Amino acid sequence: MKTYPTLRIGIASQDSKHIRLAPHDLSHRCLDILTAISRGGRTARCVALSTLAEGPSRPFAEAALLARYRLDVILPGPSEDYEKTFTDKAAILQTYRPLLARAASVTALADEMSAPRAAASAADLEIARLSDILVVVWNGEGETGDGGLADTISAALTAGTPIVWIDAEGRRPRRVLMPPGGEAAPFSLARYRSRAIHITPRRLTTMSAQTLTANAGTEAAAET
Repeated sequence: MKTYPTLRIGIASQDSKHIRLAPHDLSHRCLDILTAISRGGRTARCVALSTLAEGPSRPFAEAALLARYRLDVILPGPSEDYEKTFTDKAAILQTYRPLLARAASVTALADEMSAPRAAASAADLEIARLSDILVVVWNGEGETGDGGLADTISAALTAGTPIVWIDAEGRRPRRVLMPPGGEAAPFSLARYRSRAIHITPRRLTTMSAQTLTANAGTEAAAET
């Protein structure tokens, strides 16, 4: 039976209070990104990774399903405990549970959520670890060490994962943050933020194809 390589695209974002984009706008932007990425991964099984947290994680998951991605959900803890942390209780029935039901796999990282913020941060870091490309919705603020999105971005870049950046305020076009290459970590997130470049759908397609090629080379080297 023929096997196909897997291309995993994850989502991470700041808290909803920092997001100025409407959910339908976020979904549209995510769909554009995921469609362009899938063109570069025509021979791959495309997988979307999401925590289904309040905010961009849900529009991203909806867009992924529209783009015919497999949806894998990473929860910080048991779903019933996770739901208690949501501020919009109506959305639990409207979006969270329906998306959870459509997931191909659901993984809870912990058996309980006594520290919700730390648990959510751990889930974001796990998505960054698993992703071949990470999509972030970010206003560009923050530095590492506060347990927030900046730490997730730093972890992804340190691991060599390219990041597609959606401006949380919707004022700037999508950009890409590239890994630091041979530069020693820790590195300044502000420096890489300033180096972010606009990325077109064609370049996104090329980047995903290059990511698949690089993954194939890494896997081949590991087998020898």
